[in-house]
Amino acid sequence: MYKLLFRGQTRLASFSSGTSGPREFLLAAPEARSITNAVEGEPNLAIALALSGRTTDWDAVKRAATRLRHRDYGLRDYYVDVRQAFPELQLYTVTREEYKAGHRDISSGLTPDEEYRRTLGALFALYWLARVGIDGECGLSFGVDDDWAPRKIPEQEDLDGSAALKKRLTFYCNTPWKKLLQLLVDAGMLTERGGRGGAVEVAVPRMCAMLALTAIHDVFKVEALLPRVRPEHAPFKGFAAGDVINDHDVAMYYVLDHFPEALPSFAGLDATQRHSVLFTQSKMSFNHGWLVQAEAPPHALFARFKRVIMAGEANPPDVSFYFVHWLTDLAGAVPNPLDGSERLVLGFPYQVLGSFITSFSVLSALATQTETEVFETYLESYWRDAAPRLRLGAPPSGEHAIAMMRLLCQAQSTEAQESVLAAWEKLSADDEKVLCDEMSRTGIADQHFRASAQKRPGGPAILVYYSPQLVRSLTPDSASQALAILAEVYRRSRKLWPLTPLERLDDDARTVTVRIDQIKELPPDTP
Repeated sequence: MYKLLFRGQTRLASFSSGTSGPREFLLAAPEARSITNAVEGEPNLAIALALSGRTTDWDAVKRAATRLRHRDYGLRDYYVDVRQAFPELQLYTVTREEYKAGHRDISSGLTPDEEYRRTLGALFALYWLARVGIDGECGLSFGVDDDWAPRKIPEQEDLDGSAALKKRLTFYCNTPWKKLLQLLVDAGMLTERGGRGGAVEVAVPRMCAMLALTAIHDVFKVEALLPRVRPEHAPFKGFAAGDVINDHDVAMYYVLDHFPEALPSFAGLDATQRHSVLFTQSKMSFNHGWLVQAEAPPHALFARFKRVIMAGEANPPDVSFYFVHWLTDLAGAVPNPLDGSERLVLGFPYQVLGSFITSFSVLSALATQTETEVFETYLESYWRDAAPRLRLGAPPSGEHAIAMMRLLCQAQSTEAQESVLAAWEKLSADDEKVLCDEMSRTGIADQHFRASAQKRPGGPAILVYYSPQLVRSLTPDSASQALAILAEVYRRSRKLWPLTPLERLDDDARTVTVRIDQIKELPPDTP
């Protein structure tokens, strides 16, 4: 059956135990050719050798994209289509012809079969996200049964004694599914007929681009395929002529930029879609955790990301496209693709995941707004989302506004947030002023928050690394102490880095990072 469905390909002879059951039979990775020393480092030659003449089946690609929201288009049908569509999926099992001491087949440390199944997990996550409102919620939350059909919502008796199943149900019930669907709309992959709120349809060319990107995005974790920088391309993002690019993301960018015909599923996209795919491979230096926990000031959060957007002439849909890719890549991280997204469902507290999802709708604005405007919009959006359960009013304004909104994000849970807001009212005037001043510094010249304009502008802005962990470790019982400690960290940090006009500081000196790894672990009564 495997050969029949996948056009003569054979299964990998040695595959991981996770693919040994009848349900997983078709998931085994295909065998691939070995790479000879003569072509290693030359991506156009090495990839051509590994693909053995196979090309992208664009009919299958378009069929998969077109039918994604058809109710009768099952996961197994989709899997067969994408396997037939993308020849690059066989690259995940490529090896060197000759063993090299100190080298691995896959840079991630996983087996080739596991890395292949992680890619399938990302492809399956894309399938489920595109089918939100049909069966995507159940598929992503609970996975599929032996017939590859989405598992049903569990009954109460099914939950007894199963912590994992309870987590899956919590994920299913609490995930803001409409926001996830909107992310795909914002990325241009889905459209709403007749405008917002209308019936959702697939935008086929854009969806084809995401399918292709998802299929190829990790092939340069295969060490035998890593490219070597040619002299005419040197230096390339820190790599000199003759260097093997051992960062798989940079390697992908290099190949897409200089050898676009090497990967047929990229080469066959139109220029607009190739531009969007190439943008996703840029080094953004973006720490999503810093945003959703409001841990960092705008300069540390977004300065690099903003430069990449401007250099690549990206638009808001491109930014959303990047985050769809980021999300599906994360969703497929555990190589069990038939069990839903174990990484998202079992590996994330749902409050944190909810913060990630909330952030997507504002991040696309980085293409048109300043870093500070985007951060402030996120803080206000988070406040509004939390307002009903915390009985809050509109987002605050005034000197205290940014500090309060950032602390609310850092606390995360309802109990911790309530205690932080109560502790704020008891702060000493000096501690309150320090927190208001320092937490509203942007680190970017000529940018300030609307809600909390700086009376004494300057920098560097201070990033207190692990401040959210400090806040959460001391709440709810010692919330006042948490805020007092945080104020003291800012106060002493400012003595080390006196306030200076930002124009006098080099860009990399406009934010300083103060780590509080040890402080955050101390018990509240430590002298």
